Parts: sequence; C-alpha cells; structure tokens
Amino acid sequence: MGRALVASFGFDEKFVVRAIIRHGIGGGDLVVLVTATPTEKTLSAYKYVADIAGKVDARVELYALGEKVYDFTTLAVEAKKLLTKLAREYERVTLLLSGGMRVIVLGLYTAALALPEEVKEKIVVELDTEDRGVRVEIPREVVELFKMPELGAKRQLLELIVREPGQTIEQLAKKLGKDESTVRRQLQTLAEQKLVKLDGRPTKPQPTPAAKILVDRW
Repeated sequence: MGRALVASFGFDEKFVVRAIIRHGIGGGDLVVLVTATPTEKTLSAYKYVADIAGKVDARVELYALGEKVYDFTTLAVEAKKLLTKLAREYERVTLLLSGGMRVIVLGLYTAALALPEEVKEKIVVELDTEDRGVRVEIPREVVELFKMPELGAKRQLLELIVREPGQTIEQLAKKLGKDESTVRRQLQTLAEQKLVKLDGRPTKPQPTPAAKILVDRW
C-alpha cells in the first residue's frame, strides 16, 4: 500500500526534503504538498521537491486550496477529505506541519483531530522546530484524546441539516420518516453538543462549523 507524506507547504522546501530522507520515502510512496494559490516561489520549491522525490521513485502532488484557505470551515473539511482518502489508501500517513500558511497548518491539524476513529490510528503528526530543525512528533494519545461526539441515530438527522439547512422540524421529520417528538429530542442533544443552532420561530435548525467538519457531507 505504501506510505503518504502530507505537508503544509509555502515556498521553503527544506522541511519536506528532510522528511523524505528521515522517513525513507521511496517507490510506491506519495508526497502531497498542501498550499493556497501557488506562486512562482511555491512552484519553484515544488519542482525541487519533485526532483528529489523522483530520484527515489516517489510521486509528488501539489494540492492547491486556493480561496478556500479564507474560510476555515471549508478549509478543514477539504483537509479532512484529503486525509481520510489517503489514510484509506495508504498504510501510514505522516502529517508534516512545518511550513506554509499558518491557517493551513491549523486546518490540517483540525482535520486530523476530526478524522473517523478507524483511520485516525494511521496518522502521525509531526513538525520541525524553527531553530534547529529538530523533529517533534505529537503523541498519538494527544491526537486521540479529542474524540468526536457519538452521533448514533442522530447522524442521519445531522447530515440532512448540513446538506439542506433551514428546514423546519416538521420538514425534517417528514424527510426522515420520524415523529416530530423524536426529531425534537435529537435536535436538543445536537444543540447541547454544539452541532446545531435552534434559533427562530418556527425553529429551523442550522449546522455549526463543527457539524460541517464532523459529518463532511456538504
């Protein structure tokens, strides 16, 4: 299955090159450089990394988020999709948070915390210190400390609210084939978990940013 190295990326290639060497990235492995809108400096650094990786038969991809970096929820959702996909395709994913825009670093780390439990165990998060380039690995126990809320039977309801916000409780109940009283109870729990807002009359539940990142269906 190989391994994947995902790195927040600006225009300084040294952190990624160190990680390629440190982890013995080679044939069958993938390096993904996550950036905003690539500049000439970014493309130059990308070419350098691609040349280094090519010598060990590893692939390199530039994952450009563009304007999505200016909406943190959208950024985190995109990052979660990327990490989930790679964790299901590769036996190990190293997330390197040493370069690039700080909002991308935070978005990638937030995504790592929000990953499904079945893939989170494949993720290793690390960074290099600015002073000496020393590698610091964030303990797996810290990443796993932040558990996502258990949704159970409420997942279908939350996914519908994320996908089609602004519906009344009556409309939600009808689409889900549930009693309104059941939907109201589930909504109250979701509100207590900070996943929906129950404002307005009639109540039209709205998803919070956390809900959008959690269900990843919009």
